[in-house]
Amino acid sequence: MSLIRSFAAAAVLTLSAGAASAQTAVTYQSSPTNANDGTHYVGPFVGTLQTGVGAAQSVTMFCIDVLNQVTFGDSWTANLTSLADAGGSLAATRHPASGDAQAMTKYRTAAWLTTQFGLTAQDEWSGIQHAIWNLWAPGSYAATSWDAAGATAATSNWHGLDFAGFSVLTDVRSVGQAVGGAQEFIVPGVPGGGVGSVVPEPSTYLLLGTGLVALAGVARRRRAAA
Repeated sequence: MSLIRSFAAAAVLTLSAGAASAQTAVTYQSSPTNANDGTHYVGPFVGTLQTGVGAAQSVTMFCIDVLNQVTFGDSWTANLTSLADAGGSLAATRHPASGDAQAMTKYRTAAWLTTQFGLTAQDEWSGIQHAIWNLWAPGSYAATSWDAAGATAATSNWHGLDFAGFSVLTDVRSVGQAVGGAQEFIVPGVPGGGVGSVVPEPSTYLLLGTGLVALAGVARRRRAAA
């Protein structure tokens, strides 16, 4: 019986681990305000994340990546990474901490800057968006007061902003890469690490299935012995 319990526990842990690193299907839908800088849309976008079989959740998305692009209606598979842990590895993002010691600072500064869209007039939005894009592609746009505001916010611990409510949405094809795959986004209101996404990776199903097959085999042998 203890062996069966061990296999059962392993199966549960495997599923839990899968959920903790779950991937989600994302669809990039539109720019609700159509605000733009003359070349690119800026400000909030609308998309959906898959939250279960046949179920989706509408989310607000903020682009933090000017080196890549997506088109309205595009869908892809993405990782959700929470910004709650200041020492997080960011291993499932474009810019893991292992390759950039300032990665978390940049992501958090980008998250803080996204909160400013709703606090300012739209004629300021291009400056905010450019400051976000400059974090990962320095010099892409002329620096404005918003670049300075982001840097000041970082030195002030982002004025106490709670990052538990912000996640990075990263195309699984672009992890650790500056170029390739769909653009990267900040998604507020959806905790990372798979919360808000209950779609385990295929390897999770494989491991869980293997555990269940092993359980069945043990049960048959015990019945035969009895």
